Amino acid sequence: MYRAYLLKEQLRAVFAAKGHRGRVLLCGWIAWARRSRLAEFVALARTIRRFQQLIWNTPQTLRVERKIRGHPHPYPGPDLTRYGNHSPEAFNAMAMLTRGGLKLELPGRK
Repeated sequence: MYRAYLLKEQLRAVFAAKGHRGRVLLCGWIAWARRSRLAEFVALARTIRRFQQLIWNTPQTLRVERKIRGHPHPYPGPDLTRYGNHSPEAFNAMAMLTRGGLKLELPGRK
């Protein structure tokens, strides 16, 4: 029971840590959980290991999503997800036009 508590608390610390330190802690936690012989933690470690790259990419994905949705200050503009895009290509095109930094000069306009 005590070992399960320690594993749980260490996993909370892993997700509270940021950057390289968080990655190192996650790798250590996975190794510890796999050796623990607690079936639930072994299964959880296997699942986390399978999705480890996605977990590491989460902060970058959130920054991109914030930029696309037009959340406050750093990325001004409308929320792109509220428009009815008919395909992912249409959404990507609108995101590139409004958030990509492309400056179009239309003919006859200054």
